[in-house]
Amino acid sequence: MIIKKDGKTYTRISDVLDVWIDAGTTSWNCLNYPSTKKDFERLFPADFIL
Repeated sequence: MIIKKDGKTYTRISDVLDVWIDAGTTSWNCLNYPSTKKDFERLFPADFIL
């Protein structure tokens, strides 16, 4: 989708689902889940992800 407004052209990013999935699993990936469940059970959910 292309939108033109105020002399500028904007395009919609069509594949944002994978970004949402990546963001949602970041805390799991940092804790090496499901390979190491001990750390996951102790630290999940994360208070802050940098």
